[in-house]
Order: sequence, then structure tokens, then C-alpha cells
Amino acid sequence: MTTALTAPLAETAERTAIAQAGVEPVSAKAAIKAPATDAHVDDLPWGESPADLPLPETGEQPGLGWMAQVLVLTSVLLVLLNSFAVDKWARSLPVNAYSGRIIDAADAWHGAMDRIHFNWPLETGRTGWHWLKAQNWPGAAVTEEDSASSMQPTGSGEPG
Repeated sequence: MTTALTAPLAETAERTAIAQAGVEPVSAKAAIKAPATDAHVDDLPWGESPADLPLPETGEQPGLGWMAQVLVLTSVLLVLLNSFAVDKWARSLPVNAYSGRIIDAADAWHGAMDRIHFNWPLETGRTGWHWLKAQNWPGAAVTEEDSASSMQPTGSGEPG
């Protein structure tokens, strides 16, 4: 813990350590303008390493566009390939003038994905889960209601 009495000593010790290392403190602006060199890439000039990102010239942030593209692409793929979640979301909407059309479209999309077997991983996982639930595990008390409800076929892809 640094107090008013020990602050000058700590500052002096820090300056001594910097002087011994042969390193001079750099301002934030200077650090941004001149990127630090790494001991492993001393033989490559700045910008020649495959890990170096180009410096923005117009004030743009190059990582922001890339991240936006990743988010949009993954969102579109989730909507296209996760028809079960879209159908479940549509059924949870409050009833209004558009909810019926949204539910019909989501149900049609889920049916189309089911016809081309895109729902196979989900259905396989659900079937395996219900099979495991129906097993008699040592030390587990299974009621008839639990075993009867887990063995009922769902058919529509909704949790049962």
C-alpha cells in the first residue's frame, strides 16, 4: 500500500528499474503511432507479418466491419437452419393481427426443413434424451407418470 511517505520511494524505485532495463516511458500517442516490436518478429518490417492488421487511415475500425459480418452471417444461418427455434418463437408471440401468419410461415418452414431432414440432429438428440429418461437408473425413484410422459411420441418436433 502506497502512502504519502512511501510514494516518492516507489516512484524512485520505478525510475531506477526503467533506467536499468534501458527502457524509456512512451506517451500513449507515440505508442499508437509506432507499434511495439515483438522479439519474434524483429526480422519482419511492420505490416509484413500475416498477423498485422492494416492501420486505419480514415479513422475507421477494421475489426468492427468484420465482427458485424460474422454476427449477420451467424444470425441468418441460425434462422435458416434452426427451424425448431423459429417455430417455438412464433408460437410464443402474443396474439395480434400478424401472429397467425407468422406461426403459419414458421410451421411451413419447420415442415420444409423436416422433409429434407435438417431436423435430424435435434430429433436424434431428443429421442436419445427421452430414452435415457425412461431408463431405470439405480437409486432413482421413477414414477409411472414420468415414464408414461417420456414415452409419448411428440410428432411435431415440440418438446414433450
